Amino acid sequence: MQSDEDIGKVAQATPVVVGRALEFFLASLVDASATEAKQAGIKRVTAQHVKNAIEKNETFDFLVDTICNKGQEQQE
Repeated sequence: MQSDEDIGKVAQATPVVVGRALEFFLASLVDASATEAKQAGIKRVTAQHVKNAIEKNETFDFLVDTICNKGQEQQE
């Protein structure tokens, strides 16, 4: 698997490792979102619960500008 000629070849295990890391990240985000829904007394996780989880958890700080401010831009 080659991503860019200047960089060279990507090791065969790289996609597996990146996929696994993404799996752990998403599990963490879903778990935090489910906790938000439980605290609100709701059985379904909505986009608002995901947004609240991102805003309250320092681990997801890098998503705040992308996810949380996107709705405000659309309303303007």
